[in-house]
Amino acid sequence: MATARASSEAIADLKRNLADRNWRLCNLYWITDRDGNRIKFSPNWAQQRLMDEWHYRNIILKSRQIGFTTFIQLVMLDVCLFNSNIRCGTIAQDRDTAKAIFADKIEYPYLNLPESLRAARPTEVDSAFELKFNNNSSIRVGTSMRGGTLQYLHVSEFGKVCAKFPDKAREIVTGALNTVKPGQFVFIESTAEGQDGNFYRMTEKARAQQRTGAQLSVIDYRFHFYGWHEDPSCWIDPEGVVITEESEKHFERVEREHGITLDDGQKAWWQVTKETQQDDMDREYPAHPDEAFAAAVDGSYYGRLIAKAEKEGRVGDFQAVPGYPVQTFHDIGVSLTDYHSIWFAQFLPGEIRHLHFYQNSGEGMPFYADYIAEQYQKNGWIRGDEGYDWFPHDGRVKEWGTGKTRLEQAKEKHLRPRIPTAMTRADGINAVRAIIPVSTFDAKGCTEGIKVLKNYKKKWNDKTGAWMSEPLHNEASHGADAERTLAMAHREVHPKVVDPEQAQRDEIVKAQQARLKARRRAA
Repeated sequence: MATARASSEAIADLKRNLADRNWRLCNLYWITDRDGNRIKFSPNWAQQRLMDEWHYRNIILKSRQIGFTTFIQLVMLDVCLFNSNIRCGTIAQDRDTAKAIFADKIEYPYLNLPESLRAARPTEVDSAFELKFNNNSSIRVGTSMRGGTLQYLHVSEFGKVCAKFPDKAREIVTGALNTVKPGQFVFIESTAEGQDGNFYRMTEKARAQQRTGAQLSVIDYRFHFYGWHEDPSCWIDPEGVVITEESEKHFERVEREHGITLDDGQKAWWQVTKETQQDDMDREYPAHPDEAFAAAVDGSYYGRLIAKAEKEGRVGDFQAVPGYPVQTFHDIGVSLTDYHSIWFAQFLPGEIRHLHFYQNSGEGMPFYADYIAEQYQKNGWIRGDEGYDWFPHDGRVKEWGTGKTRLEQAKEKHLRPRIPTAMTRADGINAVRAIIPVSTFDAKGCTEGIKVLKNYKKKWNDKTGAWMSEPLHNEASHGADAERTLAMAHREVHPKVVDPEQAQRDEIVKAQQARLKARRRAA
């Protein structure tokens, strides 16, 4: 009798446990760890926090190697096994990644379930990218999820998809996200990839709602952030690790700006990891969301140069220097739907001071001329005899509406248009790279311009898996081209200065070589 009662209680306990999703996740599923060992899944600090805090729609900004892909696949697999008529999908950045996620994060845990559970929930479809069970629930992984209806959707590394495949990112937003009805579940997770694209915009909107404490609806995204300093594994014995002066400044800035205090073991881990990650450290292991998005972008032409300018204090409070003309530098969109971008800057001795950046679309030249005049009047800037409004070569193109060139319209509005000597695009990009190290940027007036320079990047070649030499035409293109106009103008107005002492040294060397040749001829 006692044995039967104990058996009955055990069965009741098992039924209660199997009805508890958290118990199932921590007791039924086996995975492989980073060393390839088979272990029973147990949520780490970040996975447990997400389990406790997730909303219907979630956008997750993270540091590296936290394990959200593993966790979310297990959640979706569990939902399919214990619920009928469920559709779950994961979007990966490419086919190889999709195949790896399916094999390692879905198929492996399923094949390692207790035999009794697998027998009760066999598969009807078992392919390289999908499992469909006998309860009409299925889970699949692919590079797109357009069509059908999903109850759970996971978008992996969406920031990278936005950076490398903007068309695919647009398809995810317009297609896959629309397959998930309000009240169902979406998980979008990624490391940061610059201040551009759908992942950045969606994250910033969710952050704004979080800051204001807004009540989230079923279609709003809850923002989740997981910094490296919260991870207990990001710690080593500090003995013998030398912290550089640059790193100490970084730690001071993190504490001052974000209130994050690091202990010696965390600082040592960051220092050693930084030596490997180099410029990618802030993006791969951010301590704060702002730090993640401020990092240089893969494939960016100027991202690392701008990041260096920020670290060196060349982005800050930089007002116009009295007595020097403020000039404007333009890029004109091909159509009214393209941006017309303008930089306001001064050429100073040994420095290019960027004061303001502006861009707009859908307006003609008179509108921008009025905006320029307003800025000069408001800020007390002078143009002087040496100040010009520099335009690219398409400034000579006539507009359909007026029958006049942009330069003619600019003159009518009392601007002083000038076109610098033509360069190839590659030479213009190199000219920009040459001036950024001697440039300063007023943080208030150039916020959008700095973002533009960081996000001007190369096209990604999906076939070769490499960045192309051709620029990607995106929202940053016109602002970056206006900076190219600035660089070409600076090269024209300020040709390379020859060091008189170097010239003298060169003459001495030439004279010595001539005497040596003369002695050899005489011999």
